[in-house]
Amino acid sequence: SDYLWNDLYKPYPGIEAEIRSMQSTMDTLLNDLLPLFKAGDEEGLQKWIKANRSLLKSSLPDVDGNSVLMALLKMHSSFTQIMPSMKLIVPLELQSETRRFEAMLAHWRSFIGQLAQESPKQLNIPDIKGQTPLMLMAEKGDTELVTIMLKAGADPEMQSISGMTALHSAIKSGVDSCVDVLLDHPCKRDNLTDDGQSPLHTASWTANLHAVRRLLQLSPRLARQRNSQGMTPLERISYLIDNPEALSLLANQRAQNGQRCATKQELLATADLLAQATPMLQK
Repeated sequence: SDYLWNDLYKPYPGIEAEIRSMQSTMDTLLNDLLPLFKAGDEEGLQKWIKANRSLLKSSLPDVDGNSVLMALLKMHSSFTQIMPSMKLIVPLELQSETRRFEAMLAHWRSFIGQLAQESPKQLNIPDIKGQTPLMLMAEKGDTELVTIMLKAGADPEMQSISGMTALHSAIKSGVDSCVDVLLDHPCKRDNLTDDGQSPLHTASWTANLHAVRRLLQLSPRLARQRNSQGMTPLERISYLIDNPEALSLLANQRAQNGQRCATKQELLATADLLAQATPMLQK
C-alpha cells in the first residue's frame, strides 16, 4: 500500500482530493476510536458501532482489502508486538505511560470481540491475501477471540490465497486450546494448502504433538495424504531430519516471521508418533 500511494499512484488533475480521501479513512477511524480505547468507554464504543453500520458492511477503500475489523486487528497486533521492547527502553519515571498504553490495548482487544459479535459479516470478509480475522487470531493462538468469532459465525473453511485455513494457522501457533476449539467446533480436517499440505502435514513439520495426536485420532487417513512433493507427513519430517540444510532454511523462514522452528529432537519425537500410527492404518 505504501508503494501504491507513494510511487504508483499518479492521479489525473482535478480528482486528487477525492481519491486521497480514501487514504484518510483509517486516520479518521483511529481519531474516532483511540480516545475511546484510552478511556475504556464501552458506551462510547457501542454508540460508534451504531453510528457506523454502513462502514461495517464491506471492505474499506484501501488496497489491502481490509474490513474495519481486520484493520483494527492488524494494528492492534503491531502495537502488541512492540510492547516488550517498549518496557525495556522506557525510563522508570515513564512506566505509568506504558501501563496506560497496555490498558488501552486491552480495551482495544475487548472491542474487537464486541465488534465480531455485533457485526459478524466482517468475520468472513477476506483481505487481499484471502486472510480472515479468524485465521489471524488462530495463528496468534488467541483461543478466547477464536471462540468468540466461531460462535459469531466465522467460517473455518475459508482459505487464504495460499490455501491456509484457520486450522492450519492454529496448529502453527502451537497453542493446544486453540487447536481444540477448531477441531471441536468442528471444522473440516482435510483442507489442503496450495502445495498440498494437510493440517497433519503442518502439525508434523511444526512438531505440534498435541495436534498430531488429535488429527490421527479424528482423521487417521491423513497420515497417508501426500503433498505436492509426493510426501506423507512422516516422509516430510523425515526429509527435514535427514537434511540439516533444509531444516536450517525452514528455521530462517520461521525466524523472519517471528516464529520458532521445531528442533531435530522434536521432529524425531513427532516421527515416532507417526510411525506408530502407520502399521495401524495398514491393517
